[in-house]
Amino acid sequence: MKVQVQGQAMMFLSALTLCMVGFVLTLFAREIRVGSERSFNRAIVRNDLVIAMFYKKGKEERKDKTLRKKISRLENMFKSVSRRFRYKEAGVAFVRVNLVKKDLDMLAHDYNVTLVPMFMIFDDGLPIQDVAGKFATLTGYITRHELGGFIKSHISDQMDEAIEEREEARRRRREEAYHRSYYYPYGGYYPYGGYYPYGGYYPYGGIGFHFGFGGHHRHRRRHHR
Repeated sequence: MKVQVQGQAMMFLSALTLCMVGFVLTLFAREIRVGSERSFNRAIVRNDLVIAMFYKKGKEERKDKTLRKKISRLENMFKSVSRRFRYKEAGVAFVRVNLVKKDLDMLAHDYNVTLVPMFMIFDDGLPIQDVAGKFATLTGYITRHELGGFIKSHISDQMDEAIEEREEARRRRREEAYHRSYYYPYGGYYPYGGYYPYGGYYPYGGIGFHFGFGGHHRHRRRHHR
């Protein structure tokens, strides 16, 4: 009975930990800034779903006070959207690409970025296409609502699938944690507690005493001479 209670306690602690992790994730933006074509390609390959924002923010843009404010609002909007829990759960990465750098000219050419700001979506490293077979894009100094609608219209199903996969992985981890705490006799990470049988670092001797999360007993080990 005691083992069952302790096993249930372990499951509760595991679930609580996962909830806390999920809460912490919502506090930090999963936003990636790239400064080269190589770093951009690495970002779209390492992340299944990517929202890319192509824009320009250089000396000329900073000279114009109105334009500087518009760019600042755009950056803040992009970061705010990246913090949404649904996107975190789906593993969506938000990538900012400042095309003011010369080594990104070829990248802009490859994806036909002729007007900035421009937003694109990448799935498994490839740009999403619209019904006409062209790159799906959204341009202009948009609002967060418009960006959210753009994302939803193109990768809603992919996000649902990714969230289900992550939830299934968490469920398996909870079950494994429960079985470990329930089935290991007398607790600990190894039968009878401790790091090795009968506690301590080596059988029948050494330092330490006998304990574990799922155990029945707690007692000190005798030293053998």
